[in-house]
Amino acid sequence: MSSALMAPRKFLSGTLPAALSDSALIPIEGDPGEMRAKPSLFKNLAKPVSFFHVVSCPTPFSDSSSGLLFATHPVRFSSTFCGLNRSCHFLFWALGIFVCVFVPLVGATPLGGFSVLSANLNGFGNAYKLSLASLAVQTHRPSAFVMNETKSTNPCAHLLDVPEYVLYESVGVPSGPRTGKWGIVLGIRRGIQIMRQIEAPLHLQGRLVAIDIVVPLGNSRPFCLWLIGLYAPWDSGGLQAAGFWASVAEVASAQPSPNGSILVGDCNVTLRPCEHSTHVTPDATHYRNFLHSTGANDLWLLQGGFSLHRDYTLKSYNGGNLSTVDQAAVISPSPYSALIHALPDFLGNTDHRAILVHTSFDSFHQNGSGSHPPDPTLLITPPSLPPPRLQYPGHGKKDKYHLFADEVDAALALWNKREIQQLNRNIKAIGSLIFRLRSGPLLPLHFLPYCVWEMARMIPPNSSPQNATQFLHAQRKRFCKERYWLMNRLAYERAVSHENGRFNAVLCGQSAKSLIPHCVFADLPMVLEDPQTGELVSSPDEVKAATSFYFQ
Repeated sequence: MSSALMAPRKFLSGTLPAALSDSALIPIEGDPGEMRAKPSLFKNLAKPVSFFHVVSCPTPFSDSSSGLLFATHPVRFSSTFCGLNRSCHFLFWALGIFVCVFVPLVGATPLGGFSVLSANLNGFGNAYKLSLASLAVQTHRPSAFVMNETKSTNPCAHLLDVPEYVLYESVGVPSGPRTGKWGIVLGIRRGIQIMRQIEAPLHLQGRLVAIDIVVPLGNSRPFCLWLIGLYAPWDSGGLQAAGFWASVAEVASAQPSPNGSILVGDCNVTLRPCEHSTHVTPDATHYRNFLHSTGANDLWLLQGGFSLHRDYTLKSYNGGNLSTVDQAAVISPSPYSALIHALPDFLGNTDHRAILVHTSFDSFHQNGSGSHPPDPTLLITPPSLPPPRLQYPGHGKKDKYHLFADEVDAALALWNKREIQQLNRNIKAIGSLIFRLRSGPLLPLHFLPYCVWEMARMIPPNSSPQNATQFLHAQRKRFCKERYWLMNRLAYERAVSHENGRFNAVLCGQSAKSLIPHCVFADLPMVLEDPQTGELVSSPDEVKAATSFYFQ
């Protein structure tokens, strides 16, 4: 832990309010590593608490850019803070050191770890659903994500608001004059080295995307990993499924073989009776043959303490049957650890839930001289990207306060509708009343908080606590449906406004390049000039040879 604390990544100086949370910061446009405070934050700066140098220290086993705020030393204090005695000062710094050193490591991802989020969206035609899916990716910040069933014959990966990811897509196939089926989008977080996109057979269009990437390990040796996102046929025991899994096995076993492979997506198959609410397991022979032929391990089978009501990924619209059809499998000759679980994130009008897979590949490699066990000193993750930091305008840039406040108000004006605000208040008040009803009947109205009076008046008189709770549950469900309808309509209006702005910009003379959809958004490959021939080379072997010759 000491090495992590001794490697600060960013310093910040500024006058901070007493309670500064992540909700008071928003990213600066054009720079994802910069954060600025909300306008409401600057209203609380009239009475400064203290002037700190804050160091953001990376937490161990973390693959994200989040960290801990650790105050190193105060430069000047306000009158309130200086009124504390020495013992209070000592307790303040001791508490800060305790939080930084002994904070529990929850949701940790060890060195060499890789996380994948997968979800079946049942089409990319709803703007609010795409917004919720993008929010899930931005919230969990996985190393990669897979989105199944775009149901579009045209590239539509650009509709996802995930600027931190490089997107690959296999468009769907036509199912009618204007409709499509299948389709899959795979995203890799920027900063992860991408070697190439693995070519898939033509008959797997819309069902499979495979990427060859490199996961860094602590022993300075690359760990080549194949990430395969897939969408299997719905009939797990049919002839189409047999050909599909045979083709996936060929892709996963292609040469040169990587150090490991991760397959994740909607496999439309369950392996155990406990993975389906009817306890009837469909024919999974072809999927089992695939696992046996490739040596893959299904992560749900390895997961202990499986619970269908917690880990289901599909809830049928007809009858409400639960099943776990989204699967993940790992192929690796090296030791690894893995964890899979279903996410409770709301994804809109789809009957699927997302899954999140965490894998950690050990720095154990074998060569001709024998095996090399992992170094125990490499358990702490080195600093990666700089974390977001607060940008405090200087004395000569005070006008930016008003400009920034106007920009934030304009951006939030679309979502801060009075109807949605009122629905949020009603839902919160109903939750408070349900909590109070757990301990017995409600108190008289004048003894309750004012914020719940309106919802308390709606309860029928002389209702028992059980009947009142059922009534409030029904009202909350109705309010949630109304809020979803309003948010869906606002997301659609926002998407239409954005697309109209793009077309109007082109009509006004701007470049039309932004209107051309691309199947693959990838960075340019490395190109070097050969010092011997003067030609440009881009293949890995030629780049290695040219670099070695240059430094001889």
